[in-house]
Amino acid sequence: MGIIKMTSLPRFISVANQKGGVGKTTTSVNVAADLAYLGFKTLLIDLDPQGNASSGLGLDRHSSATIYDVLIGQKEVPEAMQPTPVENLFVIPANPNLIGAEVELINAISREKKLKTALKKLPSDFKFVVFDCPPSLGLLTINAFTASHSLLIPTQCEYYALEGLGQLLNTYQIVKEDLNEGLEIEGVLLTMFDPRNKLTHEVVKELEQHFPDKLYAARIPRNVKLSESPSFGKPVLLYDPESKGCAAYLQLAKEIITRLGYFEEKIDDLIHRATHPKAAAVETKEAEEIATVVTDVVEEVRAPDAVPTETVIDETTSTEVVEAEQTNFVESSGEATQEKISTEQESLA
Repeated sequence: MGIIKMTSLPRFISVANQKGGVGKTTTSVNVAADLAYLGFKTLLIDLDPQGNASSGLGLDRHSSATIYDVLIGQKEVPEAMQPTPVENLFVIPANPNLIGAEVELINAISREKKLKTALKKLPSDFKFVVFDCPPSLGLLTINAFTASHSLLIPTQCEYYALEGLGQLLNTYQIVKEDLNEGLEIEGVLLTMFDPRNKLTHEVVKELEQHFPDKLYAARIPRNVKLSESPSFGKPVLLYDPESKGCAAYLQLAKEIITRLGYFEEKIDDLIHRATHPKAAAVETKEAEEIATVVTDVVEEVRAPDAVPTETVIDETTSTEVVEAEQTNFVESSGEATQEKISTEQESLA
């Protein structure tokens, strides 16, 4: 796999493919959620007027600020961000009003850079920004490409998907030459992967020839849980962490991070805990029990040398006890002797 060299975060990634139905929004939501879960504070920006990425995370698209308000200058990025059920993940939602943005910006100066300019107000602690682009190559997508460091291209394993990929790459070259010379291809992701299908393997061969260093090893399978999770307003990480779809997207997130040189050993442990929650719970309980035992042993070892409490001798107290015992013995012995003498005198009489 090729390594994209970079010196710092945040990293801005556009998830794009003008062909619909290739798993673009599913990829945007789950990659952003997994990056956040792995410890990287992430902002997901929904640039699709359908707002599927927003509803897929359970957000209300109509009662708050959206990316439309940001693009036309009515709101700043921090004002439009909403928290999600996933720790470290925030979203700027979209709704159908976004359709009007392209019309309103048509005569604007530097209209292709509106999003890039707005993101200068992004809080400094964010490490990734993921753009869920619309299924078109219009002004919204161009804004995302201009603001991005790279493109992540989800591709279905079908012939028509390859045709659409060619058109997307043409747009990529135009933006790279005229608007954003630093734009790169982050990677190509195979979605709805079915190893039983002969066409799937033919598409893989074709992509391996054209993108030998960019094709992700992670393959996103056809998975019912991936399809169901948006209806519950959750990424698959929260909906069914033991599913194959969840495991595949976590592996993709790991690939993205390792290509950027930010791999940490704890990531494998986090992925294991996410995809094996029952085993992780048992391991956590065992670890806590062991930690308790170890703590007790350490405290005993660190305790200062001293005679145990029950063996400590207080000379004053000890002397008093001995004297009392002696007195009791004498008194009891005297009483017994007197009783014996009295009994003998009575028998003689």
